[in-house]
Amino acid sequence: MSMLDEVLRFLKKNPDSFILLDVFCENRWGYNPTLLEELKGELLAQDLIEVSATNAFCIKITEKGYYFPGFAPKKKKESWISRFF
Repeated sequence: MSMLDEVLRFLKKNPDSFILLDVFCENRWGYNPTLLEELKGELLAQDLIEVSATNAFCIKITEKGYYFPGFAPKKKKESWISRFF
């Protein structure tokens, strides 16, 4: 599971509240300001989160983000013929 998917999963468990992305990431992967900016930037670019007016790392999932399936690549279905090659 990618880091983006882990953040989204956590946000989906708490859809009505803002979370501190910096605290979540530091507890999960350690202090890394570059990672914070990348995660926040990607989630904002996709319109999956909204940012609090008081704290730049205080985020909340949007409705679009709640229904977003995830960033993991889709697995191809194995066809019956591919089992023979």
